[in-house]
Amino acid sequence: MTIDKIFLCQLVFEFWRFLLKKRKVVKVTPGVKVSPFYEHVYEGKHHKLGTRVYIWGVAAHGALGRASFVNPILSKRQTPIDCRLHPHRLEFGEKHKVLDVSCGYGFTVFAVKPKGQPSIFGTGLNGEGQLGIQRTKKGKDITIVPEPVPIELGLQQGDAVIKVSCGRAHTLALAKSGAVYGVGCNSFGQCGRPVVPDEDVSWRRSAIQGLPPDVVQVQAGQDTSFMVTSGGEVWSCGWGADGQHGRGHYGSETNVGLVKGELQDLKVVKVASRADCALALTGNCALQRHPICNMFQQSIGCVRKLTV
Repeated sequence: MTIDKIFLCQLVFEFWRFLLKKRKVVKVTPGVKVSPFYEHVYEGKHHKLGTRVYIWGVAAHGALGRASFVNPILSKRQTPIDCRLHPHRLEFGEKHKVLDVSCGYGFTVFAVKPKGQPSIFGTGLNGEGQLGIQRTKKGKDITIVPEPVPIELGLQQGDAVIKVSCGRAHTLALAKSGAVYGVGCNSFGQCGRPVVPDEDVSWRRSAIQGLPPDVVQVQAGQDTSFMVTSGGEVWSCGWGADGQHGRGHYGSETNVGLVKGELQDLKVVKVASRADCALALTGNCALQRHPICNMFQQSIGCVRKLTV
């Protein structure tokens, strides 16, 4: 080996030793992939990893919020995507601080932190007005929204949406003022207003009347709606063919009212509902259910989280 080659090898060795010696070692967020020499660092005492939104499943109707899945750009050699088989990060979540998200039947709604912008967005199917008023420049209703767009609810100035919940074809939105808004299909009174045959649902944007001002949670079932107050009361309206609204009968309820049965004497902290059943979690960790108007105590230990 010549002197030049020996010198070159020594130079490369010293270079790598210098990099390893100067390697920046800091505390990192668990699960964050880092480079071999400089780890991923979030500077600042109160700095933390922001929220991200991941999407997967049926993409054909715009519910995943990526316009190129529904309307591909041919010049970029894109093709339509009917299904996303694994989680895919949504760019919308990088541009907005998402506070809450909910999926309906073919549509998705986001509650975001407002910074001079709307606080609620939606994407996907909009045939029943579940995403509010969405029209073309010529005034034609848009029934498929391929990417997140603002939903106009008629919020009071300074108010903002903090929680959302989606049913089969209606959306519930809880504002920080405690007001609850229901948009979309109201065939069974699930939006908290009287049923009007053949009504134009797109212009209905007022808050649900008759609710107390301290609502802290909203939950949409298939065609039923639930609202939970800070005091643990559960209010409901909508479809009740199987007693899922918990009001003591099998008819639909167009006006909000208190859920009856054993829940009247309990403090409820959370409600979950899907299809024709509902579950309620009380402050003492007891689980109540009312698929057909009745309440049954469940001896399953202390429940901390609840979902259906």
